Amino acid sequence: MDTPPTRESWFHIDPEERMLDWVAGLSDQISRAISYWPNRPDPRKEIQGVVLAAMGGSAMAGEVVFSTQPLDIPVYINRNEHLPDWVGKNWLCFASSYSGNTRETLSCYDEAVARGCRVLTMSSGGELARKAATQDGPHRELDPGQPPRTAMGQAVVGILGLLWSEGLIPDTRDQLRSTSDLLKNLYLEGLGAEEPWGTTMGRVALQLERRTTAIISAGPTSPASLRWAQQLNENAKSAAFAATIPEMLHNLIEGIDDFSARGGVLVLLRDDSHTRTEAAAFDHLSESVQDKGGVVLTVHSRGRGLLERIFSLMYFGDQVSYHVALLHGVDPTPVERIGRLKEALASR
Repeated sequence: MDTPPTRESWFHIDPEERMLDWVAGLSDQISRAISYWPNRPDPRKEIQGVVLAAMGGSAMAGEVVFSTQPLDIPVYINRNEHLPDWVGKNWLCFASSYSGNTRETLSCYDEAVARGCRVLTMSSGGELARKAATQDGPHRELDPGQPPRTAMGQAVVGILGLLWSEGLIPDTRDQLRSTSDLLKNLYLEGLGAEEPWGTTMGRVALQLERRTTAIISAGPTSPASLRWAQQLNENAKSAAFAATIPEMLHNLIEGIDDFSARGGVLVLLRDDSHTRTEAAAFDHLSESVQDKGGVVLTVHSRGRGLLERIFSLMYFGDQVSYHVALLHGVDPTPVERIGRLKEALASR
């Protein structure tokens, strides 16, 4: 596209600017969700492990939480319709589905109840809320009326609050408040700027237009690369995938030259927590791709605490994905292929 869409034309691509409002509202969403924080912790000393049964954005929220709040018991994020055999009655099962109707999550919920697990639930309603009303475990009600991927803020706060209520993590409300403040500023530096296409986020988006993107991360900020890929997939309907160091150094790196030759763009998400080895791997990847004439873009995290830094990287990607949707001329809200697939699976 020779000339990016003017702000006046965004309304025609994103009807009523629904997605823009949801992206812009992430800071306020976190602040509002904090107000629903549980009253007091009720520790359960017998818990041997935690399993989060979730898909898509709900599972992504769990990735963020467990990267920033390591527990001293096993933690597993289960993106499947069945729980692992080793999850038993002394495990805490967290079933999370924004709609409350995710088939895989409902299946895992039923299995957790049958096995005698301690079960916590979170949804904006649906079948999961109905099932939870018949059990003892706490249920966190999410604000309804938005695509699940735009509810990341309240989902993360919800999981943190429930884990705190179980006595498994410390109070994180101060971290969440500082994260909310940071995101408010990042929006003003991106989509909220007077000339959004001239911002760092706008310029990155211009490089990604009509190109396959590989987003690379490492260490505790690794969830951010998956969030980038998911947002580019769903918002911009763009081919993107995530990889992490060191795993990609044992496989994907062999295809980097071909990726570069085909016009792919490598996005490196960097953070001060990365080890010397991880930092050296980032440098090697950047040099290798650039030597082959490929495009490398580097995004650095912002903020002090790990929760702030992960959210800063993710929110940068959220805004970039919206810019790319505008460049592609596609409404970022509908996910029609996902809907058709769910209908097809439900009929079998």
